[in-house]
Amino acid sequence: MTEESSRLIITLSVFAFSLVATIATAHLIVVLKQFRQSMEKIDQILSDISFVSNAFARPVSTLSRLIKGFKQGSSFFKKIMEK
Repeated sequence: MTEESSRLIITLSVFAFSLVATIATAHLIVVLKQFRQSMEKIDQILSDISFVSNAFARPVSTLSRLIKGFKQGSSFFKKIMEK
């Protein structure tokens, strides 16, 4: 093998390695971008679930407090009337 062919083999090897590294980097960037998009969608879904949950929880909580207040008020009124 001549010195010139050795240099050619080394040059081609470096080029092939650079090409593989570039492709791997590009693929990694695509995968990370898709992962980020998935995380953004999950975050939006969780935000929507939280919003809907709060929309139902607040009125139910308020209604529960009103019912509890009416019960306590009627119980107090009954005790006053018994005396």
